[in-house]
Amino acid sequence: MSLIQDWKSQIAVMIIVKQEILKNDKDELWDHHLPELAAKEEEISSVEKHLGYKLDRSYTDFLKYSNGWKCFLQTINLFGTKEF
Repeated sequence: MSLIQDWKSQIAVMIIVKQEILKNDKDELWDHHLPELAAKEEEISSVEKHLGYKLDRSYTDFLKYSNGWKCFLQTINLFGTKEF
């Protein structure tokens, strides 16, 4: 079972937070990106086949709403299927 039950609303909240951070980043210290579009089931299956094991359920649940997020937290990226 995934720790987060409603990724859609959690991602929406984080987008709002990221927009506020962008507004206040007057010196443009950080890159600001929105999440990638949702991963397709085929992309997730392809990664799992390539790795030889199933991805964690909470991670695949996230991928179904966002296929990664560059600079999610300053210089920290949340990997999508393309990074595998």
